Amino acid sequence: MRRTIQTKLILGLLPGLFFLIIIGGAGYLSLSSTSDAAHELLAEAIETATAGKDPILPPEAILQSQLQRTVDEIAAIHLTAGRIILVSTILAVLGGAIFAFFFSRSLSRPIVALSQGARRIGEGNLSYRLNIQANDEIGQFAQAFNRMADQLQESYTTLEQRVAERTQELAALNVEEQRQRQLADTLRQVSRSLVSSLNLEEVLNGILEQIGQVLIVDAGLILLVEGERLSVAAVRGRAELTMEQWLGYSFESQTSPYLSQVLKEKQPNTFCDPNRMDLFRKGIGRIEEVQWCLVVPLLSGEEVIGLLTLEQIGHCYDQVEEGRMAFTFANHAAIAIQNARLYAEVQSLNADLEARVQQRTAELIEARDALDHKAQQLRELYNQTVEVQEAERNRIAHDIHDGVTQWTLGALYELEAAKVCWHNRPEAAMEKVVTAQEILKGIKTEMYRVIHNLHPPLLESDGLVTAIKTYAAEYQEVNSLPCWVEVKGTPRRLEAGQELSIYRIAQEALRNVATHAQASRVRVIMVFEPKLVTVQVADNGRGFTVEQMTGRHAGHLGLAGMRERAQSIGGELTFHSMPGAGVTVNLTLPVKVNQEEYAFA
Repeated sequence: MRRTIQTKLILGLLPGLFFLIIIGGAGYLSLSSTSDAAHELLAEAIETATAGKDPILPPEAILQSQLQRTVDEIAAIHLTAGRIILVSTILAVLGGAIFAFFFSRSLSRPIVALSQGARRIGEGNLSYRLNIQANDEIGQFAQAFNRMADQLQESYTTLEQRVAERTQELAALNVEEQRQRQLADTLRQVSRSLVSSLNLEEVLNGILEQIGQVLIVDAGLILLVEGERLSVAAVRGRAELTMEQWLGYSFESQTSPYLSQVLKEKQPNTFCDPNRMDLFRKGIGRIEEVQWCLVVPLLSGEEVIGLLTLEQIGHCYDQVEEGRMAFTFANHAAIAIQNARLYAEVQSLNADLEARVQQRTAELIEARDALDHKAQQLRELYNQTVEVQEAERNRIAHDIHDGVTQWTLGALYELEAAKVCWHNRPEAAMEKVVTAQEILKGIKTEMYRVIHNLHPPLLESDGLVTAIKTYAAEYQEVNSLPCWVEVKGTPRRLEAGQELSIYRIAQEALRNVATHAQASRVRVIMVFEPKLVTVQVADNGRGFTVEQMTGRHAGHLGLAGMRERAQSIGGELTFHSMPGAGVTVNLTLPVKVNQEEYAFA
C-alpha cells in the first residue's frame, strides 16, 4: 500500500497523542491515588480519635497528631505524584522531540536530496540521479526528476553532437569564407591591375598574367571573336610549347567543336575525356583541334566577345569550383577588354575628330576666303549690274533716239506734208500718209525688238527652245555670224526662273562671242536628259586667257556674273578655252524627273 505524505503526517501525530494520553492518565491516576490515600488517612485518623485507644494523650492531641501525620502523608503522596507527572512530562517532551527530529528528517531528507539534485543538474552534472526509494509523492517526484535528468542528458548529448557538427560546418564555412575573401581580394587586385591600363594588348597580356594568381596555368590563350572567326590575341605558356607563334592566328569558330560549344552555351566548360592527350605530350598542331582543359567565355552582357582557354599539366580543372572562379575572373577580364576597346575607339574617334576639326577648319578658312571672294564678286557684280543697267538704258535710249525718235519725226513730217497738200494735191497727200504708215510699222517693229530684248515674250508662251532659236536667228541676221542651234533629247518646260536664267546666260555668251571672240561661227547645243539639262555655247574664235576669264569686261555681265546666275538656279557653269582655240561655255542644271515634257517643232 502506498503511503502519502498526508498519511505520514497523521501517523506522525499519533505518538504525540499517545504520550499525551499516557501523561494525562498518569496524572489522573496519581491524583486519584493521592485523593484516595488522603481519604483513607483521614478516615483512619477519625476512627482512631474516636476510639480513644491512646489513654495517655487526650483526644484533641491524638486527633491533631493523627491529622498532622495524615497531612504529611498526603504531602508526600502529592510530592510523589508531582514528581511522577514531571518525569512523565519530561519523558513526553523528550520523546516528542526525538520523534519530531527523526520524523522531520524523514520528511526533509528527500526534499534536501531533490534540492541537491537540482543544484547538481544546474551546475551541469547531468549524470547525477536521485536515490529515493519512497513510495509517495516525493518518490514520484524523484522518479520524474531522474527521467527529466535522463532527457536533459540525452538532449545535451544530442545538442553537443549538433554543436560539434555545426562547429565543423562553421569551421568549414570559415575556411571557405577566408578562401572566398582571399579570392575576392585577389580579384579586386586583378581588377585594379586590369583597369590600370587602357591599352588592349597590355590588358590581354595582363589577363593571362593575373589568371595565374587564381589558378595554376601552364598554357593559355585569349581568343577574340571577329564575326564568325576567332583570332588569337594573347598567349601564355611554357617555353617548350612556343606559344608566341600563334599570335594573330585566325580560324573559323565552327571548325572547333569544343570552342563552338562554349560560344553557344555561354558557360565555362571542361573537356577532360579519359583518353585526352594534353598539350605537353603531343604539342599544338592547330588551335582549332586542341581539346583544352578549361574554356571560359568572355561575356559583355549577353554577347560573347572572346574565349579564355587554359591548360594544366597532369590535372583537369574542376568543372564547378575552378570553372566558377575562372568565370568570375573572366567577367572582370571582359570588362577590362571592353574598356580597352572603348578607349581605343575613343582614341580613334578623337583622332578622327581632330582630323575632321582640322579639315573643317581648313574648309571654314577656305569657305571664308570663298565668301570673301564671293563678296568681292557680288560687289563687282553689283557694279557690273549697275553698269549693265546704265548701258541698257543708254542702248534703249540710243535705239529710241536713233530709231524710234527719228522715224517718229519722219512720220510726223510726212503727215504734216500730207496735211498741207491734202486739198490741192490729194494723190500726193495719200502717198505721204502711206509713207507715214510704213514708218509707223517700222516703229512698231523696232519697239517690238526693244521689248523682246528686255523680256522675250516667246520664253513664257513657247518655252526655252523656241526663244533661243528665235534669238539665234535674229543674232545671225544682226551680227552676220552663222549660229546653229542643236537640240538633243526630248525638250520639256522648266521653271520660269530657270528658263529665264538659261536664256540670259546663252544670250550673254552669244554677245561675248559677237563682241570679243572674232569667230566665224558659233553653235548652241541643248541636251535634255531625264535628270539633267545641259546648254553649251561654243565658238571658233581667238579664245580667252586665264586673266580674261577671271576678269570682267565693260558692257556685259562678265564670266563671273554668268557663273553667279547659274548658281542661283542650282546649276554649274564651266568655261573651257585656250588662246586661238575658241571658247566653250557649259551650263549643267539638275532638274526634276516628273516635270511636264513637250515636243518642239
